Amino acid sequence: MDFSLGRGADAQVFAVVVQADGKIVVGGDFTRINLVERNRIARLNPDGSLDLTFNSGTGPNTGIRCLALQPDGEILIGGIFTSVNGVARNRIARLKDDGSVDLSFAPGEGASEVVRWVEPQADGKVVIVGGFSQFAGTRCARLARLHGGSR
Repeated sequence: MDFSLGRGADAQVFAVVVQADGKIVVGGDFTRINLVERNRIARLNPDGSLDLTFNSGTGPNTGIRCLALQPDGEILIGGIFTSVNGVARNRIARLKDDGSVDLSFAPGEGASEVVRWVEPQADGKVVIVGGFSQFAGTRCARLARLHGGSR
């Protein structure tokens, strides 16, 4: 199978993850992929074409810096954003497989500054690393471990 991005992203891509089915999730500062509006997150089919079944609505209001897949296929995103599709999510959020915001992942106030790395753990907890000094109002030095979406 040939892989072709066509015109690709209109701005930087900072993070890429490949799902078990070969689809590719990309995140960054872009607002379009192949001339189609996709604010800062998109999913590509294995051939590089845009997966139109993945729709995050208006997406994050600013950039994504990291992505990770959970074992259940949900997508963790971290970055500099403060909302995703109009839902308040300070710099960390989880998306369902269709791109919608997972409202059951409730990070409270979230991170005070950028999240640069997100890593799901086997026990369901999530480790984040970045430039933040607080998470959900609790002081922490650039590293936090979340319990199912809350600290």
